[in-house]
Amino acid sequence: MKIRLIQILTFVILCIFLFGCSIRGIYYLRNFTTKPAKITLTLADSVTKILDEPNFIYSDELLKIRRNIYKKLKKSVNGKFIDERNLEFEIPAGTTLLFSIGSNMDLALIELIKIESMNSTELLNSKDFKQLNLKMRGIGQYTGHYDIK
Repeated sequence: MKIRLIQILTFVILCIFLFGCSIRGIYYLRNFTTKPAKITLTLADSVTKILDEPNFIYSDELLKIRRNIYKKLKKSVNGKFIDERNLEFEIPAGTTLLFSIGSNMDLALIELIKIESMNSTELLNSKDFKQLNLKMRGIGQYTGHYDIK
């Protein structure tokens, strides 16, 4: 009877651990070009009511995306609302920038990412996992990134 109770408790704890936890995600942009890129984030309706104009942290280097690279991002650039739902900022050339966090493989705060660089415009759907290069980084964390080329 004791062994059966221990098995059931172990199963319940394992289910809570695997299915009841949120997995934290950190999203980066890397600008491989020689010119700054203009980024426009189209935010979800619910977000615009709680955000002031945020700062985005970055590094002057093109860093390899790893678990805790946000600790190496020491500089910041200001974002500016251009209307109620669109936030704009520039990412300098040759840099790595943290632009958002998410959970459970969902970039819930952002609907669309527009990148204008070197006379071209790219639109990224925040729900398209392939475009954002999602990768698990151990238990409980993942990263997503997009390279501007």
